[in-house]
Amino acid sequence: MFPTEYVTRVRYTSQWNNTTASPGIYDWIIRGNGAYDPQYGAGGESPAGWTELAAIYEHYNVIDSTVTLKVLSVDSGSITFMAFVVPNTSSTSLTAADPDCWNGHPGCARLDSFRPADGQKRLISRMSTKKILAGLDDATTRAATNATPNTEWYWHILTAPSSGAAAASAIVESVVVDYTVHFYGLKALTQSVF
Repeated sequence: MFPTEYVTRVRYTSQWNNTTASPGIYDWIIRGNGAYDPQYGAGGESPAGWTELAAIYEHYNVIDSTVTLKVLSVDSGSITFMAFVVPNTSSTSLTAADPDCWNGHPGCARLDSFRPADGQKRLISRMSTKKILAGLDDATTRAATNATPNTEWYWHILTAPSSGAAAASAIVESVVVDYTVHFYGLKALTQSVF
């Protein structure tokens, strides 16, 4: 009835509203290979269609993920901002001074400056689990469909003022993460009786 393994793409979307009286470095962390629960530190939401696939399969492994960041609006007076999308193996918050953001780190995308008048801005980046977790096999990075892997990697979505000057700001961003997922291990499904 169902294939013993299945590779498909699932999508997670979220929006972040950040309002502050003094701009700093903001790091929004999304799991790169923990598709069951993408938003690190918040929890509770899975990609569209996950519940249905988890009812059929025992395990999953994220082959790769692509993140699309949209800066929807900025209200910051004359302050310009930078935005970064950085894949990293650590869940510890990064800063815009981190070398990964500046030195051509694989998978890193950067928007040097944006202002309220610029309208919507977009960054897109893709990373393979095998590339960022080099040397680890599927058995290490897989998980049950109701859990996150023991070995994870993360998308860090950073926003920082270009000048560092203090001023009130309000930034609205949306993120779309497309996970390419290998599902496997058919569950023992029961037959429906009508």
